[in-house]
Amino acid sequence: MLNSCTFVLIFSTFITLQVPFSFVTASINRFCSVVYYNKNLFKTKQWVSICIVCQWIFGALMTLPILLGVQPYCITSQWVEIYKLIFIVIVPSIVFRIVNILIYITILSSSHRVRPRSISITENNSANVRQERISRRDIHLLRHMILMFSIFVGGWTPLYALFAIQSQVFANTILSQCFTIWCQLAFLCDIIDLYFVFLLAFLASISLALLILGCALTQYNWWPTFMIIFYVLCPIPLAIGRRCTSDSYSMRDSSSCTDLMWLITSVIVISAFDLPAVMCRAAVVSKN
Repeated sequence: MLNSCTFVLIFSTFITLQVPFSFVTASINRFCSVVYYNKNLFKTKQWVSICIVCQWIFGALMTLPILLGVQPYCITSQWVEIYKLIFIVIVPSIVFRIVNILIYITILSSSHRVRPRSISITENNSANVRQERISRRDIHLLRHMILMFSIFVGGWTPLYALFAIQSQVFANTILSQCFTIWCQLAFLCDIIDLYFVFLLAFLASISLALLILGCALTQYNWWPTFMIIFYVLCPIPLAIGRRCTSDSYSMRDSSSCTDLMWLITSVIVISAFDLPAVMCRAAVVSKN
């Protein structure tokens, strides 16, 4: 049976993995909708649901090996930290870059495609409509996704690189806490970048304040209570902000984009309340 420490470690890793996986899932979804635009499957909510389910299943499977690296007193083996760095930062970055390069090449080739003069007016108009749809909405979404993912990588890489080089027990406490705050700021930037209501930014700020308070008090025993409260209350403001996200992107004709951006935002906000618990645990262990 899992103890509370192991449960927090596994669950936090599972949620953390969903952040980069959600970006990759959104990119794959956009790639299919851009390249195979004539396939109705990639325009339905069923396809979005399939992507989301596959993402969470894959994230759960990638979390299982960490069980083998959990040691007594909430200490993890060094290979676990390297494993996290690889599958949270490195692998998603490579896949995200490859998929978005393919999307950009497809959009570019579609925009500069030379059509024969013999085609009919109807076919010409249809091609122009498709070209306009791709060159505006998809390029906008592509740039926005790259910006958000760059913020994520820039915020998370220092922390996981530190733990991959040094064990959590021997890592510099002040440096790890500074990198953790940097992660929280990256979360906050992603939330603000999604044009969400100020309530979400306020909740992320609360998470940052509790992070500093928790690391200062080093009272890990009460932290799971805060986790439970945030996991229960977090979906409430997210439900309020979903309409704001849809209106901001003006993509009501593309439900897959809206739902996937909603998924990314949900995971980011939930993880913003989850990361302090893990890092405060690391601070307690390092001081003991």
